[in-house]
Formats: sequence, C-alpha cells, structure tokens
Amino acid sequence: MNLENSANDDKDQLLTLKALRIQYQAEKNRNLRLKEIEEKRNKIEQISLFQNKANIELTQKLEALYKELSYVEKLRSSQNREIKQFLSEIRKISLSDQKLFIWIVESTILSLLLRLIIETKTFPFDLKHEALWIIAITSNLKVNPDKAYQFMKALIILAGDIYQLTKSNQIFFLQKIIASITNFIIEKNDLVSLIQNDRALQRAVLVLIEDHDVKNVTLSLWFIRITLKAGKIGFEEILSDGSLQHAFINTLKKYANEKDIVTELVWTLAHLSQIPCEYEILGNELIFLVMQVAVHYDEGILIPCLTVLGNSLTAMGSEGVLLFLQRTELNDILKIGLVSNNFVVKRETLFLLSNLAANSEVSAEFILQKKDLVEFLIQIIINNEPYVYKEALYILSNLASISESKYLGYMKENFPEISKIYDSLVNHQSAEEIQMLQEKLLSAFSS
Repeated sequence: MNLENSANDDKDQLLTLKALRIQYQAEKNRNLRLKEIEEKRNKIEQISLFQNKANIELTQKLEALYKELSYVEKLRSSQNREIKQFLSEIRKISLSDQKLFIWIVESTILSLLLRLIIETKTFPFDLKHEALWIIAITSNLKVNPDKAYQFMKALIILAGDIYQLTKSNQIFFLQKIIASITNFIIEKNDLVSLIQNDRALQRAVLVLIEDHDVKNVTLSLWFIRITLKAGKIGFEEILSDGSLQHAFINTLKKYANEKDIVTELVWTLAHLSQIPCEYEILGNELIFLVMQVAVHYDEGILIPCLTVLGNSLTAMGSEGVLLFLQRTELNDILKIGLVSNNFVVKRETLFLLSNLAANSEVSAEFILQKKDLVEFLIQIIINNEPYVYKEALYILSNLASISESKYLGYMKENFPEISKIYDSLVNHQSAEEIQMLQEKLLSAFSS
C-alpha cells in the first residue's frame, strides 16, 4: 500500500515539474518577445536621433561650404579636400541607411551636387566624380521624379564635357553616367525625352562599346535597349553614319563564342531593327553575321535573330535580298524555326517569310520553289493552328499582292490541298485583322 502511495506521489511531482517547465518556457518566450520589441523601439529612436543629428551636422557643414564657395572661382586644395571628405561621409551613409541617404540627397545636398557636376571652371573633375558617385548610388534607389529630372540634365551636360579627358578617364566617368541615366529611365520612362538623339550620349555609347571590355559593352547594350523601349527612337547620328553598326560588327566578331554577350547584342539589334527608318539600319554584313549566330546557338537566341532578319527585310533593297536568299544559313534557319515546338520561334519564322513574300517577285519565287514549305503553310491554315494562323495567312496574302494571278494560279495547279483553304476561310470566325486577310484571299481564290 505504501509503495502504491509513493508511486502516485512521484507521478504528481512529475506532472508538477512538467507544468513548471511549460510555465517557465512560456515566461521565457514572453520575455524574449518583450526584449525584441524593446530593441526595435530603441533602434527606431536611435535612427530618429541620428536623422536629426545628421540633419543638424549636414546643415551646418553645408552652410559653411556654401558661404565659402559663393564667390570662389578656383578652389584651394584645402577646400577640395573638405568637399571630398564631406561627400565621402554621405556616401558611407548609403551603406547603412538608404532611406536616410535619399533624404539627405534630395533635401540637403541636391544643389551642391548639381553645382559640382555642371560648373566646369570652378570644380575639377576629381570632385565631379565624387558627386557622380553619389548620383549613381541614388539612381539605384527610389528617387523623386523631379530630382531625377534635375540629375539627368546635369549628367547630359557632364557627358558633353568629359571629352577633354584621356580615354581611360572618359570611360571611368561614362560608366557611371550611362548606368545612372539608364536607372533613372527605368524608374520613369518619360525622362527618355531628355536624351533622345543627344550627340554626346550617342558618342559615349560608342566609346564604351569600342573599349571591348565585357562590362562596358554590356552596359552600353543595356542603355540602348532601355532607351529604345522607353522612347522608340534615338541614336540617329551614329546609325546614319554607320559607326554604331561598325562597332557591333567588331563586337560580334570578337565575342563570337561568348553566348551571353552575343545574346545581349542580338536582342539590342532586334530593338534597333524596329526603328521606323527610310534606310537600311543594320546593313548586309551585320545581317549576315546575325544569320550565322542564328544557326550556331540554341533556340533561345533564335527568337531575336528572326526578329532582326524579319524587320530588316522591310527596308532591304533588291541586291541585298538576292544576297540574303543565297546565304546557306537561310535554309538552316527555316528548317529549325518551322519544326520548333516553341510557338514564338515558329511565329517569328513565319514573320520572316511573310516579309520575304512581300519584298519582291524574286523572294516570292524563292518561297514557292520550296514545296514542303508551301504545303506546311496550307496545313496551318486548314487546321487553324493556334498562334501561327495569322502569320501563315499573311504569307499567302503577300504572295497574292505581289502577283495574284501568277502565284495563286501556280499554287492551285501544284498544290491540290490548297482548295481546302477556301472552305476553311469561309467557315472561320476571327478578329478584324485576320478577317481582312481572309477576305483578301477569298477574293483572290474566287477570281
């Protein structure tokens, strides 16, 4: 009996100890949460105090600087060091507190930065670079659009002033100027209007590309693409004299086996090829290099290559088209593109053929001589194949536009399946653009 009571007592003690442990752990967790809350509160108070302190200190320093610089035409070395140290302190803040850094830049030192960048006679280039460094950091953060506008205008002025420097120093500045402008445009596309067709910036792009450093080439290509996406036009001066195309040709040749750079460059060419222009933007040599790229790499790079080739055909003269058709890569590109399981690749391949069909009788006959290709197009229309139906209609419609009786008559005689297209067109319900193409082809078939 005593043993039984003892066992019950032990059991009660274990339950009590377990309850105490649970209570202790709960208390411990609560204290930890209270400690975390207290630490966060202290941190917020410290940041607030730091902001106030920083505001007071910066204001005092700025007042002293502005007073000292008001009537200065040439800085003393001590003044130069003082400004550098001041800017260096602000730059360090960006590493620890970005919100405070942006507040300082926008509310406290904006006019000083702009003055350092714009005033060429008063402030030497080493100080300009210190200011430029802060602007570059700012461009990576969320900045007020009005302040970004002011920075952009200053950077454009600076880009026109640096050509008195050595080539290496030019590149040193241009890296930050181009990167900053690109970041500002990404944040607010409207800012692109400030730089469109600016000569200094166009030349800056050439300097960086022709430097042939991977980082600088990539930066330039990025800048061109972002600018074209935001504004659709630009770079007229370095395109019209062929200097940009020449730089691209040299880059493609130099980095032919570097897939990343080649991909960046071809995507940039795809954007350039969409610029509305009366002359051949890219030129035959560059287009033929793109054809080589298209068959050398995988499908990922084939998409921009097809865009470049398709767009280029719209402005290509008869001599260029003849050379284009004679390239062995063209047949390889068509074979790869038309059998692809990627509908974007297939669609872009048909877009290329559509522009080829519309170019001339020579290019139209090139298509018709490829029996497998024509049968492939007919089946796309008969089967109403998703995503590429419209492109196939465009090819036949463009063939009809070149010489309706000649080419449609040839197709009726040599491709029996084409009779099924008529029924397909009659029964197909579609959007306005496709309906217009269908009506055009129905009219041609009925004649």
